[in-house]
Amino acid sequence: KLYGSTSEQADAFAAATSKEYDARLGYRVMEELRNFLQHRGLPLRYVSVGWRRETLNDPAKTIANPEMDLKLIGQDRRFKPKVLAQLEALIETPKLKVLVRDYVEGLTNVQIDLRMRLEQDTENAIELMRNTRAHFTQKTGEKPRFLHLSRRRKDAASPDEFYLGMELVDHLQRLQHLYSRAQYITRTILSSEA
Repeated sequence: KLYGSTSEQADAFAAATSKEYDARLGYRVMEELRNFLQHRGLPLRYVSVGWRRETLNDPAKTIANPEMDLKLIGQDRRFKPKVLAQLEALIETPKLKVLVRDYVEGLTNVQIDLRMRLEQDTENAIELMRNTRAHFTQKTGEKPRFLHLSRRRKDAASPDEFYLGMELVDHLQRLQHLYSRAQYITRTILSSEA
């Protein structure tokens, strides 16, 4: 929306998502399952649920393992046959949790690529927010708790409004830190429960 659908940034985003789609079975499967779930039904055969304790004093550990219903999915003509064939060609149907991890790692790679491409624009926006808040403090003698700016253009029916809260910057930094860990999710989560 900020850059426009024909921008270099939009093209780079589309290329990054296409790259991850082509490279990861989990990405392809989850995209198809999302469409299936959203428009047609629940693509699960069953969900097994169990619990256990490592020792008597440990809290109970609950484990849930959903299993895809490949027969039901195969009856859907809109589920991509190539993706279904890739699933069926596997010796054992992969655990849904493993496919989700692969998908999340792919989404994270797309997000990291986009963040790197927008890094300078993001830094410029943060600097503009800081400078605007500093200017407000200089003019009023008070630090703004909430700073909401409004700009009316001659040709616009309503004003453009901007909220300049530094908690947005803090939130962005927390998310960036969190996402950076998800980049290796398929190689760092090892579990017999899948």
